[in-house]
This record gives sequence, C-alpha cells and structure tokens, in this order.
Amino acid sequence: MEAERVNAVLVHGRHLLEQAQVVSDDVSTAVELLDSVDRRWTSLRQTASDVSTRLNHVLSVSNSFHHGMTSLVAWIELAEDRCSRQSDAVRSTNDVTQQLNNALSLAADVERQRRNVDDVTSTGCQLLELVDTEQSDVEQQMSSMEDRWTTLNQRTYQTLHLHTQLA
Repeated sequence: MEAERVNAVLVHGRHLLEQAQVVSDDVSTAVELLDSVDRRWTSLRQTASDVSTRLNHVLSVSNSFHHGMTSLVAWIELAEDRCSRQSDAVRSTNDVTQQLNNALSLAADVERQRRNVDDVTSTGCQLLELVDTEQSDVEQQMSSMEDRWTTLNQRTYQTLHLHTQLA
C-alpha cells in the first residue's frame, strides 16, 4: 500500500512537473513576445520621431522657399513695370536726365535683389534635395523666376546703356 501511495505521489509529482514545464515554457514565450513587442514599439517611436523631425525641416524649408519666391516674384513684377514705363521718346535734356536717373535707380535695385535671387534659388535647390516626389512645381517656379530675372537684368542694363549714351 505504501508503495502504491509513493507511486501515486511520484506519478502526481511527475504530472505537476510536466505542467510546470508547460507553464514555464508559456512564461518564457510570453516574456519573449513582450520583449519583441517592446523592441518594435521602441523602433516605431524612433522612426516616427525621425519622420516628424524630417517633415518639420522640409516644412520649414518649403515655407522659406515659397515666402521668398512670392516676395521675389512680386518685386520682379514691379521692376518689370518700372522697366516698361521707361520711354524712348526724348524731348529735352531734363527727359534724358530723368530717364538716366530712373535707369540708374532700377539698376541699383536689380543689383540689390541679386542676393535674394541667389537665396531663393539656393532654398529651392535645398527643397528639391529634401523632397523625393513631385519636383516639377518647384522646378517650374524656379525656372520661371530665373527666366524673368535674366530678362529683367538684360533689359535694365540695355536701358541704362541707352540712356548713358544719350546723356
């Protein structure tokens, strides 16, 4: 009888050990899964932080570019108007003097704006490097501004040259 009780205790003990092993394996698996989830969560948070930082930088450069471009295009429009208002008709020495002063003033303004053109162009290039998609709008704006700037620059110095010869 005693042997049967010892045998029953051993069988029960073996059964408990087997259950404990299953529980232990389940606990180990749960710990591994939790560690994996924690690593993935940490990685996801870091990626989100990196993306947020990059997007904030892109937004800052984009805002700078569009603000600079808007201001520069408005200035170019005004300068083009000033350039087109210059008359080729000369009636007196005062007309020549006035037109020469206007041409000199416009040429000085164009020269002062050169740095703004360079800054907007540089910011536009930086934006193109940062943004992976749909560059055509930025490129088109930059190309249009550069064409208008070149034309304005040429017209201003041709006008200045003409009025300098007349004076």
